[in-house]
Amino acid sequence: MELYFEKIRHKFNLNDFEYIYDKNRLTILSFQLSYFLKNFIPQLQFNLELINEYPTNISLFDDKIIITIYKYLVCSFNLGYSIIENTIYGSEAPMVTYCQQSYPKNNGWSDITPKISQCTYNALTFLQSYDIFGLQEINPLYTNTIIHLLSDYNFVSQNELLICYKKQIFGDPIIMTDIDGIGPPGNRRGMQAVWFHKLKLLFVNLHAPHNIDLHIELTKELIKLENNIDKYGLIPRRIIMTGDFNDYNGSLLHIQIQFKHLFLTIPGHATSCCTDSGYIYAGDYIFDSSDKTTFGLPLNYQRMHPPMSDHDPVVLI
Repeated sequence: MELYFEKIRHKFNLNDFEYIYDKNRLTILSFQLSYFLKNFIPQLQFNLELINEYPTNISLFDDKIIITIYKYLVCSFNLGYSIIENTIYGSEAPMVTYCQQSYPKNNGWSDITPKISQCTYNALTFLQSYDIFGLQEINPLYTNTIIHLLSDYNFVSQNELLICYKKQIFGDPIIMTDIDGIGPPGNRRGMQAVWFHKLKLLFVNLHAPHNIDLHIELTKELIKLENNIDKYGLIPRRIIMTGDFNDYNGSLLHIQIQFKHLFLTIPGHATSCCTDSGYIYAGDYIFDSSDKTTFGLPLNYQRMHPPMSDHDPVVLI
């Protein structure tokens, strides 16, 4: 957002404006309508292209123009199937044990009804700082509880994946995928994609199986998605792809994926997997076609304070 703010400041000579700037929002207040008409309107197409990656609102009150530009905050988080249901099982067993030891009053359960593990409740509280996020390993027995606890969001739920978003920012989605397994037939892990027409944003969320050729299988799935996009005649301005890619050797970290006219990369690096391995692996990623973001762990994030999942959340910052 800082680079974007500098573009706006330079383009519109913000010394002539009153402006408010924080990490999520830049508001420009102009008290000279004539200046706005003279400098913004004649180059309207250019200026709309400049701001089209972010939701923007332009309002007129008497002689005051208010331009509000929002940077939406993006997160990807594998919540852990067994962690949600507070069951000591498989690779998530060390984390569930830690959760139960951390919250002995209810042996790892939260106080809320309907019940959900306290660690998952912590994760859902954390997520409410974000505007859109892709979630993986959603235990279907608890999908409705998660949706209830994230009441400020709208949802697209497919298989064990959730895309959660604020409708006032993104508008209504169009679901672009049926759930297909990624990799071998019969695999339950899949990919979901939605189109937000308001922002011309394609948002993808996936959970890849272990031990596949990720580049090949991901390319296959994206070709299917691109064909579906073409059927509707859609041209995305931006593509964001969240997911648990199970990419233990980091094979995707430095590649560029082309989708139509856009190129997706992971703009950073984070080791976020998992409790049982001491968090030595990458694999939780956010690909982005924008060049204005950085990928990594959340700012000021402290693992296990509070405990949430056996994966770390990853974000665009």
